[in-house]
Amino acid sequence: MIDAKVLYSKSAVATQILLTSEGASLLVDAGDGLLRDLTEAKFDFDGLKAVLITHEHFDHTGGLFSLLHFMRHFPRREDLLICVPKPVVYVQKLLEPPLMYSEMPFAVKIKETYEGDHFDMGPFHVEPFRTNHADAQALGFSVSDHIGFRVVISGDTSASQNLRSRVEGVDLAVLESTFEDGQEAFAERYGHMTASQSRELGRLAKKAVYVHQMPQDYFVRMTCSEVSNS
Repeated sequence: MIDAKVLYSKSAVATQILLTSEGASLLVDAGDGLLRDLTEAKFDFDGLKAVLITHEHFDHTGGLFSLLHFMRHFPRREDLLICVPKPVVYVQKLLEPPLMYSEMPFAVKIKETYEGDHFDMGPFHVEPFRTNHADAQALGFSVSDHIGFRVVISGDTSASQNLRSRVEGVDLAVLESTFEDGQEAFAERYGHMTASQSRELGRLAKKAVYVHQMPQDYFVRMTCSEVSNS
């Protein structure tokens, strides 16, 4: 089976989800604070097979730089794969001067990923699928093991038939639930789901976990800004 742990997930702050099986691990998204979360959990960095990025917004990629630099000092020797929705725009820049100011002791391989792609990493079989998140190139991920246990992670997205078909019957669905009910207009505008939309999908899975809620004080400020600018 695949053990799924949400290290942290809050809209506009950070999201990082850890999948573990047979001593190997995948990270889905790498937001700010990732390195703190992993070190506090006494994470085995040698077991990390890949980082799967759902989209390149900062709250899903802001922890990549510190992760890479920490593993430089660890030091890591095995190649690291980072899967990013095609076309890659920002993540590649982390590996270039002046940000990456000295040579890494291991190869960082960026894989442009898209719906229909699929690949194996250690005990994991990964299938990305298209999602709808405002103007971002965004993916969700379906991850299964050799016994067929399957986890679907939605990433940031509005509800869609494509997502629904992936979630139906899955062992575990990790679903974004950014906005409260009554905030459907904001959810539609920014490519997110409300709590009710997310839970409706979650009932199709054997088990569901809801992540990426909006901090309430942030939403209040955003609402005031929308009103003042209208």
